[in-house]
Amino acid sequence: MKILKEPLLHFLLMGVAIFVWFIAVDDSAPQTNQNIIEINATDLDLLATQFEKTWQRQPSEQERKKLTDGFVRQEILVREAIALGMDQNDALIRRRLQQKMEFFVASFAEALEPTTDELEEYYQANSAKYEIGPKVAFLQVFLGDAPQQQETTQILEQLRSGQSPGQLGKPTQLSLQVSLAADTRVDAMFGTGFAAAISAMPLEEWTGPVKSGYGYHLVLVEQKEASHLPPLKEVQVGVVADWRTAKKMELMELQYEKLAARYTVHLPSAADEAQP
Repeated sequence: MKILKEPLLHFLLMGVAIFVWFIAVDDSAPQTNQNIIEINATDLDLLATQFEKTWQRQPSEQERKKLTDGFVRQEILVREAIALGMDQNDALIRRRLQQKMEFFVASFAEALEPTTDELEEYYQANSAKYEIGPKVAFLQVFLGDAPQQQETTQILEQLRSGQSPGQLGKPTQLSLQVSLAADTRVDAMFGTGFAAAISAMPLEEWTGPVKSGYGYHLVLVEQKEASHLPPLKEVQVGVVADWRTAKKMELMELQYEKLAARYTVHLPSAADEAQP
């Protein structure tokens, strides 16, 4: 697996140092008796902070007591549940613990900042994701779902002679003029394949008929824009977010591999599986 670069390693070491420091300065009294519940000022402040975030105000004294009672109730019931083994083989609890471990590792990646070279390298390697597709702008005259050849030829000649397209063709709710739009949007309006058909036409020349999901059209292509990769600075916010996501997955997998190396897994043999 690709080895993480030095800045990331430094960040991991920093995270470990913070974690060790947290344990070192934790002023919670050691629990020598499992039936003793120690609640310190930090616990109460956390409950009050959670209340304030939810209700946008400080809790009253009565509410503080209720919060404390709820905390104690939860602690007692959790301890009793663990004592009865209720946490064993529970898929929801196992999944939650897995998520907490993954979140603990992934949270470091959220604070990472890529160097200019790292971001450019990632952008180029994933350029297909950020490429802006082709666009086209055009005018269209609707001919109906079964136009006659003579009528089509007549309208085409009128358009080429300069007559206003708004005065020709069949009534329709479709836009007479479509400003520069992505092929996907054009296809969403006129049907799959319409954008590709008109993109092959010459500029500033009435051409057709072209089939859509509604019928047939005469089309004048006003502008074309080929697909292209925008400058990194135009999409940098999204690219940085994607880079962090990729680093998070890389970091999570690396951490898992280190943890997994500490374990030996025994699976049943084919003979064992065959036994009833």
